[in-house]
Amino acid sequence: MKIIVWKKGIRGRISLSFLFFSLSFAYFYISNLFAQQIVLKCATIAPENSPWAELAKKASTELQEKTGGLVKMEWYFSSIAGDEPDIAKKLKEGKLDCAGLTGNGISYLVPPIRILELPFFLKNVKEVDFIKQRSMKLFQNIANDYNVKLIWISDLGFVYIFSKQPLKKLDDIKGKTVWVWKGDYLAEFIGKFLQSEFQIKSFSIPIQDVKSQLDQIQILYNTPYALNVFGWDSGVKYILSQPLNFSFTSLIVSKNSMDKIPPDYQNIVEEVLRKYLDILTKMNRESDNKAIDILKKKGVEMTDFSQDEVKKAEDIFREKVWLALKDKLYPSWLLAQLLTELSAFRVGGSK
Repeated sequence: MKIIVWKKGIRGRISLSFLFFSLSFAYFYISNLFAQQIVLKCATIAPENSPWAELAKKASTELQEKTGGLVKMEWYFSSIAGDEPDIAKKLKEGKLDCAGLTGNGISYLVPPIRILELPFFLKNVKEVDFIKQRSMKLFQNIANDYNVKLIWISDLGFVYIFSKQPLKKLDDIKGKTVWVWKGDYLAEFIGKFLQSEFQIKSFSIPIQDVKSQLDQIQILYNTPYALNVFGWDSGVKYILSQPLNFSFTSLIVSKNSMDKIPPDYQNIVEEVLRKYLDILTKMNRESDNKAIDILKKKGVEMTDFSQDEVKKAEDIFREKVWLALKDKLYPSWLLAQLLTELSAFRVGGSK
């Protein structure tokens, strides 16, 4: 019998390291092979062939690879699982494990976080980054109180007002037919206020029906990029240059579903999904800038409110929306805390 003796030195160290790595790698996959695969059923209204859906698919692939096949995500795109209120309800009922939602769906799962989407609350990207950095942990703790896991908050972007007639002052919206996202608590609240204050004609329909009803809508709202992705650009002629509000998207996982994943793997799940939500933020920011240029080339014209009109709109929304929603959508202390932090940030000259 011939006995091989490993010689001391670099070769021996490399060989032993390789052997250890191979055994660890094999153990990792073999142990997962015999473990029951955990399938997370996730839904979103994002169109099947959109860049958003492609990013979700890439995240799912990487997640499966990094968990050795133990955790898998199955996505339902294009509102197959319903509009966002339907998706949120199914997650609550345990029919879905996770959901990629905008603020609309968040209203049904973690209402206080919707504070980020108040009109004129966050005014630029620097403020968005500041509040997310300062308050992400707070929002995650709030989500835990609602028995869900908030993975991360990602930018959908700043929402603009699009119209068929030019808007140069607040009174120009009087009597106009305005789309209101059906089932969206915040949008419907604002719609009722505008109906009372400016006699708008509220046109409340689900988001997936907007494209087929564009001929009946005079004013609608969205991010420039989402407007193009959903194919609404053909129904608008003007864009108000001052954004109405910041809009976000997030990935929510039910606590029961997350608890089924072993603790060590939960960390992997969160790490991978956060990575792709950060990529989503970057993608949406870049795409919004490009989308505005594309809209201009298509003949969509920019209109402006004067500074006095902007101030007038901000004051009205602060009184009629921000204050009116205290202790209904979000607690008073949260509004006070975020406003205090924003005021300090703005005084610091970080506009």
